[in-house]
Amino acid sequence: KVCYLVIGTIIENNHYMAAPDNNSVISAVSGLLGNVRVGELELMNSGAPNSWAIIDKKHNEVWKIPKSGARKKVAYLLEKDALDRIPNGIDVIKYVREGTLSIPGQTKRFPYFVFPYVSDSKSLDKEISERKSSRRPFSKDEINNIGKSLVSTIKSLYGVGLVHQDV
Repeated sequence: KVCYLVIGTIIENNHYMAAPDNNSVISAVSGLLGNVRVGELELMNSGAPNSWAIIDKKHNEVWKIPKSGARKKVAYLLEKDALDRIPNGIDVIKYVREGTLSIPGQTKRFPYFVFPYVSDSKSLDKEISERKSSRRPFSKDEINNIGKSLVSTIKSLYGVGLVHQDV
């Protein structure tokens, strides 16, 4: 399955709020969950410029919190609207719930989306990196299968007017 994540921006009074640090975000998620200790949450993408993705292994979920200032423009694509437009029946993991998160030191609440965590999956960039370092090339069949899956999913998304910036 492809995890399709479109990033939004938080804008307050036409200026961009400074993003809180990673520990503040993890603590805020832990506090919202109540029954999960900070150590049970794992930051997936500490260097990502647009959002935090936090794995809650206790509940098999991924919390995605767009960073403020992730997009330096006034008109932004609302992630919820984009995800809601994705038709059912295609290989896209959609969020199961949403809300807003209060992060200490921030005046604006941050939106969040919770996705199912697919524990036995591996990101394509991680797989490529591992294969490069171990000098194990993809077979032609593997390349064809990956390509067909991506093209099929992207075609379905384009069909409802969604474009992912990284494609």
